[in-house]
Amino acid sequence: MGITQGIEESFFDAIIGALETRSMPAGATLVAQADLVDSLWIVETGRLEGFGGLANREVELDAFGPGDLIAVSLLPASGPALVTVKTTTQAVLWRLPLADANALRETWPGEMAAIWDRAAARATFLSLVLGLRQSILFQDVNLATAVQLAKMAEQIVLRGGEVLFRQGDASDAIYVVINGRLDVVKRDGKGKAELVNEIGPGESVGELGLVTDQRRAADIIARRDTTVARLDKREYMEILRRDPEGIARGLVRSAQGVSTGMARFRRQHGGGNLPSLALIAARPGLPLRESAEALSEALGRRGSIILLTSDACKGAGYPINDTSAGAQERNIALLRWLNDLERHYSCILYVADEADTPWTQLCARQADHVLLMIDGAEKPAIGPIERAVRQVPRTAEQRWTTLLLQSPEIAAPVGTMKHLALRPGSQHTHVRAGRAADWARVARSLTGNSVGVVFGGGGARGFAHIGIIRALEEHGVPVDVVGGTSIGALVAGQYALGRGPEEILEGVMSLVKTGEQFTLPLVSLMSGRRFSRGLHTLMGEGAIEDSWRKFFCISCNLTSAQSVVHASGSLWRAVLASNSPPGLLPPVINGGDLLVDGGLLDGLPTETMNRLNGKGLLIVINVMPRTGVSTSYSYDYGLSGWRILWNRLNPFTNSVGMPNIVEILTRSMAIGSIANRTIMLQRATDLLLEPPLSVYAVTDHVKGREIAEFGYTDSAERISAWWDNQLKL
Repeated sequence: MGITQGIEESFFDAIIGALETRSMPAGATLVAQADLVDSLWIVETGRLEGFGGLANREVELDAFGPGDLIAVSLLPASGPALVTVKTTTQAVLWRLPLADANALRETWPGEMAAIWDRAAARATFLSLVLGLRQSILFQDVNLATAVQLAKMAEQIVLRGGEVLFRQGDASDAIYVVINGRLDVVKRDGKGKAELVNEIGPGESVGELGLVTDQRRAADIIARRDTTVARLDKREYMEILRRDPEGIARGLVRSAQGVSTGMARFRRQHGGGNLPSLALIAARPGLPLRESAEALSEALGRRGSIILLTSDACKGAGYPINDTSAGAQERNIALLRWLNDLERHYSCILYVADEADTPWTQLCARQADHVLLMIDGAEKPAIGPIERAVRQVPRTAEQRWTTLLLQSPEIAAPVGTMKHLALRPGSQHTHVRAGRAADWARVARSLTGNSVGVVFGGGGARGFAHIGIIRALEEHGVPVDVVGGTSIGALVAGQYALGRGPEEILEGVMSLVKTGEQFTLPLVSLMSGRRFSRGLHTLMGEGAIEDSWRKFFCISCNLTSAQSVVHASGSLWRAVLASNSPPGLLPPVINGGDLLVDGGLLDGLPTETMNRLNGKGLLIVINVMPRTGVSTSYSYDYGLSGWRILWNRLNPFTNSVGMPNIVEILTRSMAIGSIANRTIMLQRATDLLLEPPLSVYAVTDHVKGREIAEFGYTDSAERISAWWDNQLKL
């Protein structure tokens, strides 16, 4: 009996008592592909064949005769069958149930380990044959060639971030991806790297360079733990001689696959659903499991998700803590299982252990996006688990987001910049314990479905923004990212802090009621002292990073003649710069540069929102009408301000209908934005709101509450109808 060759008689006697005999007619199915396998089988008489599904057809993958062990699962416990096994003749088989095998292992651990090793080796070889025959390059070769391929090929397991080869290396072998994923990274003459493609299961790399003797055209780096089959040039030429027709068809298909793969990559790269996420706590003691369940529930609204823990893997029969070189077959089995899960689910959420374990490190390697949980109230420090995980090799494309856990009792986070200074390159999000809405915001960000709102400039007309916020909230529209210019920045900044529409309205009204002092007009008409102090009081000392929602605003750099995007640093100073109309208020000094109201160059910053919010939904609120200031009054040789003043004070003269200096300056700053409005409308805007506000002057701040109510009334029905047609997350 092949399974017991070299095993002592006493163990043979023990195992023979656990065997069951089964007779099967020709054409019967022993096990179907993907069914759970609960037994090992040994062929006594007859013949069987293993088949695998490939491109809507079945191909032969293995054959079994007397004395052969039928091991078609990569797991020592119950796992899915790699292939369908059918009898080709009448057959008699011996069955060893896995439950009995596990019982025997307690008495005969060494002997049973030898059987498991033989079963694993057979299943691993079968898995390699299956992987090669499922590949684009080798799917047309016959079974004998495929078996010879598997015997020749070296199976290599790459850790995530490990380099397979470098650009410029000699082309000495081809590689077929069995499980996992590889990144194709090209470097220019200055060494700058660019991700240009990705290679998944069934795809190959290196065959064209091998045939043409060209050097490697790019770096190939494992995006996650990946299994590849390697064939050197001599072995490849041997296979070419054995089956030239099958290999030729494969080369043509592979060349076609490069172009279609590049097109697919260009469509997919830069946003959308992520196939794999990892949730890792920086230190023990954080609510990891509760957070994982909350995030899983939020992600589940968009598609199927599996939450994967080390216990779940162990329950499926995968020994995660076995990372030695001798455990390569089990590591390959694990990677194949994870690869299958990725195909079946929209998203895999890996949940790390609360310690630095092999599973925690595997989570970091497998994830396209790592979510690092820290306590936002603690003194900034690198946690012990985080320190270990950051030593794990990673690709340049892997993204990291720091989740700062906050108490639901606090008004706003503090000290976020100090936490982020320890984690350069990481995005961040604040999450409050027990707040499902916060986890939903994280889920939208991860899947490219964040809702961004752009608040345009427009003086007192910007009070309409506040009414529109009220309408958005009443109709359940979640807002994740806010940005704006001028009064739009003032409203967006408060909304980013988590304030409601009534509180924002009261804040803006109190700010504009303070008035401003005129000064000697050498720099500006007004000193700006009251406004800046009031704004500081209103917004507080916090940084933009301390906001519950992501925030940005726009100012104009007079020194460099460029727009400035404020997405980091002092919140109140950023809003002040965006609200400093040149000529009316003094510029804000930043490193020697002069910053003024962003409406000069970008009063409706939709492009900035698209850059920061990716493929998320875009709501744009434009409160600046296309037509504005005008007059029927005319003059030829200048206009005296004293004359205008006398005209307004004297009740016996006709009124001179000239707009005041504030209206003229405000309108002047908006010209660029109005001119670009047509371009903006032609681009992807999911909802454009333009309340008709021309009846209100830009200086009508005393009518703030009325304007806010107008904004609410004008937008509520449109928002309701639009949101009813959106796919919610």
